[in-house]
Amino acid sequence: MGEALASLDHGRAIHVRVLPAPVDADPDRVVTLRVDGFPELDGVEALDAAFVGEGVAVVGTDHRLRWYAHPGAAPVELDERVEPPLSSEGTRLAYARGEMPFFAIVRLDVKVGAPEAVTDETRSCWSPAIAADGSLAYVCTQADATNQGRPTLFVRDAGGQGERALPTERFPTSPVAPRFDGARIAFGDEAGAVVVDARTGALLAVDEEAGAVFEVNGGLVVTGVDGTLRPLDVAEVSR
Repeated sequence: MGEALASLDHGRAIHVRVLPAPVDADPDRVVTLRVDGFPELDGVEALDAAFVGEGVAVVGTDHRLRWYAHPGAAPVELDERVEPPLSSEGTRLAYARGEMPFFAIVRLDVKVGAPEAVTDETRSCWSPAIAADGSLAYVCTQADATNQGRPTLFVRDAGGQGERALPTERFPTSPVAPRFDGARIAFGDEAGAVVVDARTGALLAVDEEAGAVFEVNGGLVVTGVDGTLRPLDVAEVSR
């Protein structure tokens, strides 16, 4: 299997190659890494990796989260029981932590090193996206009056309060983390790539021939079926 783009950050890229899964098994999705500027990580087996700050965060096959602050730096272990994908913004990360089927969404500043769970681990939550102000978008399933057990897209403000369920049936399923700028949530799902208004849940863009979504120079791009990047046209956010 060829390489796929996993992360973009100011001209730096992380490429991954997915390793074949054992027959008749449901294992983790394991990849080998190729990280611009970090030759020591080339070929390393991992579950995910993302640029954060000037360094790289890696979820190992042991589900431990490690941060390489700069090329050649010794890794710093930040957390355990971590589930990909990793979302990053500045020096902050967001990810799921727990054991199947229960995962909490965690927010972490790698310079501080104190993981903060923002949802309860008795819920099943995954695929977070963190914005520059620390607000979050993520998916949860929970059998209650809010979503009746269906996967539902939520938004939580930077203060950790005010979780809101969005009235959309779309939710991320891509191994690449969603993008969230506080107003729009962009992600890949089983039907393509979409952008959702973080206030109303309205669809701002749909591309059924695209996969993962990335941010480049403030705009959104998607990977096509041939692996190349192309711009994604997005409607204005409603006011």
